[in-house]
Amino acid sequence: MTKKMKFQQLKEVDLITQAPCYLNQGIDITIVASGYASLLAKQSAILLQDQGIFADVIDLRVLNPLDSTIIKKSVQKTRHLLVIDSGTKTAGFSAEIITCVCEEIGATVLKRAPKRITLPDAPAPTSRVLEKKYYTTVEDVISGVKEMLT
Repeated sequence: MTKKMKFQQLKEVDLITQAPCYLNQGIDITIVASGYASLLAKQSAILLQDQGIFADVIDLRVLNPLDSTIIKKSVQKTRHLLVIDSGTKTAGFSAEIITCVCEEIGATVLKRAPKRITLPDAPAPTSRVLEKKYYTTVEDVISGVKEMLT
């Protein structure tokens, strides 16, 4: 027995038009993420609002070419920067975001050193027990935000 499946037509998108965008607007901290990490950032921002912490959440959408305009504007407003990277800490895009901000608007704009939440510099685990420790969670993001703001 065969079932007929409906497939969505793929649409080619010009990446130049896909600039970073706000997923949430706030005044206390800037959280920058891409891909699945953007979902974690948005979920974290919603939970943080209940605790009186209001975050700008920026979804990069495209890593290259990087348009840092919205990030710099947000960091100048919040004076705190947290970057969530779905890759490892070493040679990850989070370092590029932090460097870009510090070079272009100056590190003195920040009230505290920028922070990044990344995967460990280790191979991905193959057991569920290790996966729970390895992958970034909403709790990790909330903890990182609170650490920066206290």
